[in-house]
Amino acid sequence: MKFILLYFLVLTMLGLLSPADVHGFKNDDSNGAGLMKKMIGDWDIEGRIRQGPDSDFRSLNGKSSIRQHYSEGQLREEFELGGRYKGEIFMNFSGAHKRFELFQIDGNSARASALFLVGEVSDSRIKFKGMENYPQWGIGPSLDIRWEYVFLEDGTFRHEIYMKDQKGEYFLQSEYIYRKAEEN
Repeated sequence: MKFILLYFLVLTMLGLLSPADVHGFKNDDSNGAGLMKKMIGDWDIEGRIRQGPDSDFRSLNGKSSIRQHYSEGQLREEFELGGRYKGEIFMNFSGAHKRFELFQIDGNSARASALFLVGEVSDSRIKFKGMENYPQWGIGPSLDIRWEYVFLEDGTFRHEIYMKDQKGEYFLQSEYIYRKAEEN
């Protein structure tokens, strides 16, 4: 039940935060539209994750399906990692705010959780960070987290997640390489 309510909250927020017509969303890599289109498809994920900066990485592989969601400038990803971790990511370009917005819904258990990040384009990357408070939507303080999508010339892309350690320094907490799924 929590997951369903959280899902509708995310959809409502996407609707409130970005109008149906995404003014300023040109179809090129300069503002991310071309980069977002490169994400559409079915993907095999090769990942590695660790608990802290001094921990060893462990493998965590899976699958992902990324589709256009409602209109150009909106994507929906459904993913599964390690055979047990499932969730959804909604990525959106807000013409009103001239920024990218990302929601992740953790579909693992009855304790559904959501993550809300804002981002911008830099070179061949879309960079996200925790955002300010929006108490009217139940969003609390910003997280010390960074997500980066790095687009490579061979058509693959990398999803990197950086967390802060106890000294306040960012470290690579996890990395996921997306390769086009092979057709059976």
